[in-house]
Amino acid sequence: MKKKLWMAGMAVLVAGVAQANIVTVLDFNRLNPWGLTGNTLDVGGSESGFTIARSVGDSRLYTITYTGADFDGDSMNDTLTFGVRVDAVTGSTANHALAAYVTTNGATASIGSTIANVDLRLVNGTNSVDAWGVGEQMNDGTTLIYSVTNISSSVGIVEFNGFDQFSYAEVVNPAGTGHGFVVGSGSNLFGRVWGTGSSQSLGDTPSTLHITGDRMNSTPLNTPTYWGVRDVSWGMTVTVITEPATIGSMAIAVAPGGTNVVLSWPTVSNQTYGVQAKSNLLDGSWSSIITNIAGTGSAASVTNAVSTDAEFYQAYVEE
Repeated sequence: MKKKLWMAGMAVLVAGVAQANIVTVLDFNRLNPWGLTGNTLDVGGSESGFTIARSVGDSRLYTITYTGADFDGDSMNDTLTFGVRVDAVTGSTANHALAAYVTTNGATASIGSTIANVDLRLVNGTNSVDAWGVGEQMNDGTTLIYSVTNISSSVGIVEFNGFDQFSYAEVVNPAGTGHGFVVGSGSNLFGRVWGTGSSQSLGDTPSTLHITGDRMNSTPLNTPTYWGVRDVSWGMTVTVITEPATIGSMAIAVAPGGTNVVLSWPTVSNQTYGVQAKSNLLDGSWSSIITNIAGTGSAASVTNAVSTDAEFYQAYVEE
């Protein structure tokens, strides 16, 4: 936003000065089921400043309240709340066509519609892992669906930047197994066959994350389905649009000869300023007169030739 002053002929109107918007980027990392009792999450590397409440039922809704950041610069932390929803369906069809431990960007997936229960702890015999799954595993044609809902902030405008990573883990690894998944819905999707749990970055940061089980297309298969999604990560941006704030008096003076005006206004150190002009406030775009004026803490001045009967000026802080 721009710091403004106005001038029409010899009449001067001094306007307020708007500060630059305050933008806070948040990285929410590694939300996970963590058994049946609690959850862990870190925000920008810190595991404090938030609470998580998990619902029960077929779907899982993790209601997150985050109070670990000051979004509007008033030295008081603000409150951001939202939900991360985990749904499960069966009847999906996925194909990565992989017969080895490799990846592809040519996979396909069609998401099923039969609602299933989301498990939080996957068990196979004496082996178990805390991870999301369907029927205590991720069988072929089962899909986990992640989404963010009910976003609310005490200040500012919140943008969900999408999911950017998830981790996966196996319950048990019989000899010759090849776990597999496809990410997304449609065609030209990412697919992977793997034998050891790891994490997967998501370059397209989807707003809704689909992960469908699809095992390796080779033998021996040994039912390599005992795995699940260990955690998910995502990003959010909070933007606070600041209100105009007066920074002091501004002056417009006519230079000797009557064809030039001198514009002056107070500045702040370590900020840069520019000046624009137009001859009609109701139409036309602003034209730049000068840019990159360094603030020193003292007044800055610009001299400009007046070529029309009326001229309007605005000074602004460059971002």
